[in-house]
Amino acid sequence: MRIGFALPQHDFSLRSESPLSYSTLLGYARYAKDLGVDSLWLADHLVWDVSKYGGPTEPGGMFEPLVTLSALARDVPDVRLGTLVLLEALRPAALLAKSISTMDR
Repeated sequence: MRIGFALPQHDFSLRSESPLSYSTLLGYARYAKDLGVDSLWLADHLVWDVSKYGGPTEPGGMFEPLVTLSALARDVPDVRLGTLVLLEALRPAALLAKSISTMDR
């Protein structure tokens, strides 16, 4: 069986007073890999109202998934990476194709 893990990428994900940092996200990714997870996933949202889920009423930060996945590809080798949601309409098609193909190398 293959198991994937959706990484926290929002400031409110961890119920912390400090914003989510890449080093914290990387720690979760490495921990998941050490547990034997086969894949790591990030979502892509421009705006997301999380107040109905107990999150803050003010919009918080959220990592851009393609940039973050590129960094994770470097820092957490031998794990499959992907997006749960990708807003392709926000990106020019040629640039999106180039970004994804670059990560796939």
